[in-house]
Amino acid sequence: MAAQQGETKQIIVVIGGSIVGTSTAYYLSHHPLYDSKVHSVTVLEANNIAEGSSGKGGGQILKATDSPELKGNGDAPSSLDWLLPGSTQQYGEIGVPGNSGQVNPYMFTKTLAKLAESKGVMFKLKASATKINLDEIGRLSNLSSSRMMKAPIRLMQLTYSVIVKPTRPLSPYILFRNIQPAPASPFDELLSPDIYPRPADHLYEFDTVYAIGLDDCETSLPSDTGDIELVDQKCADILKAIGSVSQEIHDGALVKKQACYKPQIRQHEEDEEVGPMVGPVGIHGLWLATGHDEWGIQNGPGTGLVMSEMILEGKAHSADCSSLDPKHFLNTSTKL
Repeated sequence: MAAQQGETKQIIVVIGGSIVGTSTAYYLSHHPLYDSKVHSVTVLEANNIAEGSSGKGGGQILKATDSPELKGNGDAPSSLDWLLPGSTQQYGEIGVPGNSGQVNPYMFTKTLAKLAESKGVMFKLKASATKINLDEIGRLSNLSSSRMMKAPIRLMQLTYSVIVKPTRPLSPYILFRNIQPAPASPFDELLSPDIYPRPADHLYEFDTVYAIGLDDCETSLPSDTGDIELVDQKCADILKAIGSVSQEIHDGALVKKQACYKPQIRQHEEDEEVGPMVGPVGIHGLWLATGHDEWGIQNGPGTGLVMSEMILEGKAHSADCSSLDPKHFLNTSTKL
């Protein structure tokens, strides 16, 4: 994100049309200090809005909570009736309707973009920033644009997912499963995908199931989201796993196979949180917000809010972002 103070207008450029970029544009355009006559806000997106993980994620929204205590004997609620009988050995709830929910990440990100656009924000698609230019005293001067500029992210996780039309609508339980083959099962090993039943919406006029598999940290990052190589076997493994626990999913129809990269600051253990980085980078007029990993949809709007405060007020007051300061993650050799 970059802001430039001119004689008549403050020019603000948001690089990236992800959930973080669109949320920042939304909150900038809805900030009490925003004036379309004074502020010019433009979002540069190399492809299309929500083209990457912001449009291909699960969309879980969850208030922070402790890990659940798993119950023995498969003691799942009777309304979770789309799992095969005897397939659940232990069950525990992370969230309930009062502290959790689900959004369609693609529709959510696109809606924020439309609301920002209605307040005067300009979205330039197929446009990328390649270089940040500074003036003679080290302040941000302007941006060069033609190709993609690399952010200081050390690792990008490639994640595969599928969308299935089940044979009937499924009750709205998001499942984080640990699937183990039965003793007599022909499967030697199965993935344990997260399973998200979704109601009909503007994208699909029928109920769907979204399922996401394991992360692949070995595949190199392409220069464009359209160049991501889709490995059919990865998606087939997800389908086999989720079909092994639900007849409605097994007999359903495959709607879509997809893959996306999630930005990580560095590789970390499953229970370790690293980042994101949110705040100024030490160059006048330049802020950075990236590295949200799998929590982009959850934390992207909050990031957009504090970014709007930093840009228009000089500091964030809706949240304490000191631990997310980019200075904790960047070093002197990092090039923006």
